[in-house]
Amino acid sequence: MTSLGALVFFIPVSSGEKVTFGMSVLLAFSVFQLVIEENLPKTSRFMPRIGEFQMPVRDTGRIWKIADQSVFKVCQIKLQRILQERITIIHLSINVSGTENKCSS
Repeated sequence: MTSLGALVFFIPVSSGEKVTFGMSVLLAFSVFQLVIEENLPKTSRFMPRIGEFQMPVRDTGRIWKIADQSVFKVCQIKLQRILQERITIIHLSINVSGTENKCSS
């Protein structure tokens, strides 16, 4: 299950399943943690080794998902700005070339 969290970065955004897969992995970690907790004695003074492993992995997965969404949003905003600038330049060049044709006739 640990390696499934890293697979989120290899899923293409266009598939539409990136967030769903990440949330499913996070849910699987939570359910696994609950199953382990139910099978442990209630009077245990120390956290079991599997719990010590699962908690940082779960938290790291959350950080990955937040970072992934943040990077995606920043890239999306930058891409929109670049496209708007290019469209404006193309639009201005069409207007200028159209104006030149009118003046020369």
